[in-house]
Amino acid sequence: MRVYLDNCCFNRPFDDQRQIRVFLETQAKLHIQEQIKNEKIELAVSFVSRYENSENPDDVSGGSIADFFQRATIYVGAEMRGSVTKVVFFGLWVILSHLQTMLAHIRLKLLKRHITYVL
Repeated sequence: MRVYLDNCCFNRPFDDQRQIRVFLETQAKLHIQEQIKNEKIELAVSFVSRYENSENPDDVSGGSIADFFQRATIYVGAEMRGSVTKVVFFGLWVILSHLQTMLAHIRLKLLKRHITYVL
């Protein structure tokens, strides 16, 4: 099985675990992460994943996530690399809108490659 984990998944273990929903989502993510470590599941990452993580204000979680990205066996969307930098000057709303469009394209590519997208 192949999975693409949204950055929300990667950041979930660093959230407040006192909320039952957050705790359960964290446990699910950690289980998937363990399966990736044991090479039972393949991890896919994209330029968007790396870009979003590079904007993570927490160096500890950002560094941990970046390290885990090294386990990825599939990279999706490299041809979109320049698209984000072109819209930076138009403001945050445009960037978010553009990233959503890029994510939609990446999701389509993931589906075509039989990769499960986890949000």
